[in-house]
Amino acid sequence: MRNHSVTLALAGVLAGAVLAPAAQAGEEARIARTLARFGPSVVPVHYTLRLLETPRGGQGDKVEGVMCGVLVGSDGLVVTMADVFPDLEGDPRQIFVPVAFTIRPPGGGDHRARAVGLDRALNLAFLRLERPEECPARGVTFARRAPVPGERVLLLGLLGEQHRRAPTFTETRIAAVLNRPHTMFTVDTLVQDLTIGGLVVSLKGDALGIVGEDTLVNPPAGPSDMAAAGNVLSLFSSLSQGQRPGYPVVFPYRGLLAERLASPPPIDENEWSNRGWLGIIMQPLSRELADYWRVPGPGGVVIGAVLDGSPAEAAGLQVGDVILQVDHAPVPVREQKDLGRFRDMVQTAGVGREVPLLVFRDGSQRLVPLTLASRPKTVYLAEEEKDETFGLTVKEITFDFLQATNMPSSTRGVFVAEVENAGWADVGGISLNDVIMQIDGRDVASVESYREVMEEVRARRPREVVFFVRRGPLTQFVAVKADW
Repeated sequence: MRNHSVTLALAGVLAGAVLAPAAQAGEEARIARTLARFGPSVVPVHYTLRLLETPRGGQGDKVEGVMCGVLVGSDGLVVTMADVFPDLEGDPRQIFVPVAFTIRPPGGGDHRARAVGLDRALNLAFLRLERPEECPARGVTFARRAPVPGERVLLLGLLGEQHRRAPTFTETRIAAVLNRPHTMFTVDTLVQDLTIGGLVVSLKGDALGIVGEDTLVNPPAGPSDMAAAGNVLSLFSSLSQGQRPGYPVVFPYRGLLAERLASPPPIDENEWSNRGWLGIIMQPLSRELADYWRVPGPGGVVIGAVLDGSPAEAAGLQVGDVILQVDHAPVPVREQKDLGRFRDMVQTAGVGREVPLLVFRDGSQRLVPLTLASRPKTVYLAEEEKDETFGLTVKEITFDFLQATNMPSSTRGVFVAEVENAGWADVGGISLNDVIMQIDGRDVASVESYREVMEEVRARRPREVVFFVRRGPLTQFVAVKADW
């Protein structure tokens, strides 16, 4: 079987730099026409990740990267891989979650998008452009037929950063059809990382599906099943990233993607908040502390702080208390790495249910009844507003922001999450984590009120706008000059 694989920047193809002479140009010209038609629909999806729960003193580390995505239809829908959407098990101070997406089509500027759907079974995420009418790239329309084993197809993806994420293609063949757990198709070529999430197009010009990954929920039972995947090497590696969670496959539009694209599976916004929340800052009960305080048992959790308005505060827990049991189950925590066990015990104990805690205090043990609450909104889920005119992004105030900045629970306003370098706000002296409480004398109590006040400011177009902010323990006025 002929296995001809080509990777080439679309820009070069369209410019005619690599087109064959006229006598040999029939097939190449057809490929060029296909790329000219569908290439602009394959776009870089830039993302920003931050910690689910911020540490004390700031917003913590930030991770940025890029994935391949496909712009679909006319309403700004973008489908891409869901690798950046984590399973929210474990320590929220160690889990990175997506907080921003930007689509950057070649020569088309930056276009913000937000997540509107998530399919964990297919590892696909669905984004929607905030202003689709401003994006020069056009969405793809899929054909209503499925690929056929043996059919030659083009896998459209992106080149790396050194080539400015230019569109690229790989020619391959559909190797086999898999019917478990979904109808999918394998290919006979290793796939570039930035082709995962790309578009599958036939040589006749039909958009047939998306390049995805089978995440091996049901791994191959043996060599015969592995051979059915077409290219055994693709089970274990990609061309540049090493081991991946699955092997490249074609997710067909017909029979698999059509319904999902028409109505993306909703994101469960309660995925995290449905888990029990105690509201404490804790440390492990080390053997040294246990011996010093003469605390019995296999371990425990020492309370270092009780958060305002938390179930722990309502139950009367205090700094220095040692939690020995949760719902009559011992807490086997001796080291920092063991704290995840305690979080799991609390998260799964049941929101709204009264849970007895065995607490060691002042040399004796006592049972403390406590009703767990759902976890309050974190910075990750906080509503935000990006103000491109003044060059800053603000978010609603959440409990973890107050915890990280040591501000009282009574703090009202919005906090500054990002400041554009050399923007009006930056030049005027607005800083990260400033809490904006007033603008030109008008109160700001929420993101919505901030939006209303700034719309009025833009309508007036004053030469100077005065922000009243809280910065740490102090308040001050910051005058920002506006160069309309």
